[in-house]
Amino acid sequence: MYKNKSLKVISAVVSFAMVVSMTSVTSLANDDQIQPPVIADGTGVKGPERVEVAGDVNYEGTAECAVGAVNGGEVSVSGSVNHQEIYDQTQTSYAVVAINNGSGGTNKQGGKVTVGNDVISNAGGILADDGSVVNITGDVEAWKTGIGAFEGSKVIVGGKVFGVDQGVNASGKGTAVTVAGDVTSAAVGVWSDDEATVTVGGNICDNKKGIPEGSDSRIIRNGVVVGNDATAIVNGNITTRESGVVIYEGSGTAIVNGDVTADYIGVGMDMSYRNGDYYVVVDGTVKATGKDNDYGYALYFYPPELNPENSNDSEDSEEQDDSDDESEADTDDNAGETVIVVYKLEAKDKDHIVGIGGESLSNEDKAEQIGYILNAINYIIKVHDGDKAGEVEANTHPGLTDQKTIKSSESATVTVKDGYYLKGSQAAVITRNEDGTYTVRLKEGCFGGLDLYILKKTIEDATGETVNVETEGEADPQPIVVTDGSMAAPVVTEDAADAVTPARVVSLNLTEITPAQMKDAIIENIAATPDDGVLRIETDRVSCLDTAMLQAFAEKGNIDIELIFTYNGQKIRVFIPRGTDISSLLDKDGYCGYLNLAKVLGYIIL
Repeated sequence: MYKNKSLKVISAVVSFAMVVSMTSVTSLANDDQIQPPVIADGTGVKGPERVEVAGDVNYEGTAECAVGAVNGGEVSVSGSVNHQEIYDQTQTSYAVVAINNGSGGTNKQGGKVTVGNDVISNAGGILADDGSVVNITGDVEAWKTGIGAFEGSKVIVGGKVFGVDQGVNASGKGTAVTVAGDVTSAAVGVWSDDEATVTVGGNICDNKKGIPEGSDSRIIRNGVVVGNDATAIVNGNITTRESGVVIYEGSGTAIVNGDVTADYIGVGMDMSYRNGDYYVVVDGTVKATGKDNDYGYALYFYPPELNPENSNDSEDSEEQDDSDDESEADTDDNAGETVIVVYKLEAKDKDHIVGIGGESLSNEDKAEQIGYILNAINYIIKVHDGDKAGEVEANTHPGLTDQKTIKSSESATVTVKDGYYLKGSQAAVITRNEDGTYTVRLKEGCFGGLDLYILKKTIEDATGETVNVETEGEADPQPIVVTDGSMAAPVVTEDAADAVTPARVVSLNLTEITPAQMKDAIIENIAATPDDGVLRIETDRVSCLDTAMLQAFAEKGNIDIELIFTYNGQKIRVFIPRGTDISSLLDKDGYCGYLNLAKVLGYIIL
C-alpha cells in the first residue's frame, strides 16, 4: 500500500513572471510564458496563495507534480492536467498533489485543487493529504496509483478512475473518496483503510488500457480491500481474477449494490482479530467461477483460531486460575460481530460455497465452522410489487433500504391485499396460511436467489382484454411447472431421428410470470438438466431468449434444448443442439426472438 508522506512538492520552485504580490491571485492563460509545474502556497513563501489556469496544464519533467497546492494554497485549472514523469528520480511523482509540506510553521492546512476536465499521468494521478480537498470533473488515468488520499482529505472525481497499481488508496479518519464512474486497475481497485470511506458509483472491473491481450495483468486481481474500521461502497458490479471483496485486520464495512464475480474468492474475511466487526452487504450474486483451478469459493474465512495472539500454547496453559478463565470469557463476550448479507451465492458446487483457511483446524472443525457460517448468512428477499400491494415481515439491516432478509433457518411472513396473490422464484418455498397470509422460507440446498412477486389475479375475457377478478378461496395459478421428463413423450415428427425424450421439462405460462421469472426458471433448469440430456422448454406464446440464458446454455455445454411454443394457434418446435454458436443467434441488443430462432435453426409445426 503506497503512502508517500515525505513528498515535498515545494522543492519544485516555479518562477512566476506575473506575480505582483506573493499573496495575490495569479491567473495564467494558455499563451502565458509560464512553464509548469504550477504551485500555490498558502503561506505565500514559495508561490502565490492561489493560482487560476485558463486551459490545460501540460508538464513533462522530474518535478514531483504538475499541479501542487500546499499549506492552504489553491489551484484551479479549467482544462485538463497532463503529466509525463521522466524516470530519473527515486520517488513517485503525481499529476496533482495537495498536502501540507511542513514548511508552513503553524499553518497545518493541506491544499485545494480543482480541475475542470481530466487528469492523465504516466506516474501517479492524485495525492491528497493533511485534510486537502481535490475535485476533478472528468476522469483520472494513471500508470501507478490513481488516487492516494490520506489523513482526512476529500477527493471527488466526476468521471472514472484508472490506476495500474491501485485505483483508489484511502486511509485515515475522515478521509473520503467519491468516484462517480468505474474504477479499474491491474492490482487493487479500492483499498480503504484506517476509518476512511470510499464510494464508487460504477463498477470495479477489468483493466484493459494498453495491456496486451492475453496478459493476466489485464484483469484486476482484488476488487475491494477494507480494514481497520474503514468503509467501501460500490454501486455497481465487481469483477476480478482473485478476490472480489476482502476485509482484514480487525474490522471493516463493504457494501456492494451489484454482483461480485471472482475466480478464487468472492468475499473473504480475515477473522483472526476477534474484536473486529465485519459487515458485508452484497445486493447481488457472489459468484466464484473457479477458472483454471479446483478452488473458487463464494465466501472464504480465516477464523480466529488461526491467529497466534488468540491462542496459548504454553505448557502451563491448563494451569490458569479462575481469574484467567473469567478474563478469557470477557474477551469472548466482547468479540466483534460478523454480519453477512447477500442476495445469492454461487460456486462450482455446494462444497465451494464456503471455505475455511489454515492448516491448524481439523476437517471436523472446519465443517463445524462452515455449518455455523451458512446458518448465519442473511439472504436478501427481492420483492417485486409494483402496485405496493404487499407487506413483508422479516429482518432488516443498516446497509439495505427497503429490502428484508431471512436466514436459512428462518421464515418471512407476507401479507397481500385482496385481489392479489404471491409467487416466488424456484428458491422460495411458499405456504398459504388459513388467515390469508403467506409463510416464505428458503428452499433447502439453495443459497439465496429468493424473489417474491405480488401479482394481481386476472383472467382473459372473450375479447382478450385483461380484467380483474375477485376470488374467494380459489387456488393460485401455477405459472411454472417443472418435471423430470420421465412422463414426457417424445415429439413425433416425420423424421424419427428428430424424436427425443427430454430429461427435464419446464412449462412456462408467460401470461402469469414476469420476464425475470422466465429468465431465472430457464437458467436454473439449464443447470439442473442432467448431462447429455435434453431440456424441453414449453411456453404458451412467442417470447425470446436473452444473452444470459444462451450463455448459461453454452457454459453447460453438454445438453440440448427443445423449444416448443404456440404461434398463430399452432405449436412450433425448434431444436437447439449443444455446441451452437450463440453469438450467431443474438441481435445487437442481446436478444434472440423465438421466430428468428426458428428462421436460423429451422422448425417443425406439430
